[in-house]
Amino acid sequence: ADHPDAGEVMINGHLRSKGIRIPRSRIRASVHRLDPFVRDRLKPAIRRCSYHVPGPNYVWHIDGNQKLIRWRIVIHGGIDGYYWVVVFLKPSTDNHAHMMLSCFENGVFEYGLPTHIRLDLGGENVEVWRYM
Repeated sequence: ADHPDAGEVMINGHLRSKGIRIPRSRIRASVHRLDPFVRDRLKPAIRRCSYHVPGPNYVWHIDGNQKLIRWRIVIHGGIDGYYWVVVFLKPSTDNHAHMMLSCFENGVFEYGLPTHIRLDLGGENVEVWRYM
């Protein structure tokens, strides 16, 4: 009652710290019995949209990942929407538009020019947008 959002892992850890050992399946059953809506919370929150791609090189999905920016690492990537083939993936030290364009051009050299591209509105994608 003190921790209504505690899950089976947290409950199991608490019980073990008190020297009580209970099979995880029994803890899981108890959590589901006490909180019947736990399954709703465990469902994925993101609903993916489905779309049809007629063939390879029809659409490329392009984005950058800046999670390592504090270490001066930015990862630029592009994936073919039909085969899910990585057409380019390159780490770099900057997040400028010329770097994304360079990566894109390398992908075009290797796989050919896509008919369409999907990208976010970030400034690093401006040159790719102009190229297309």
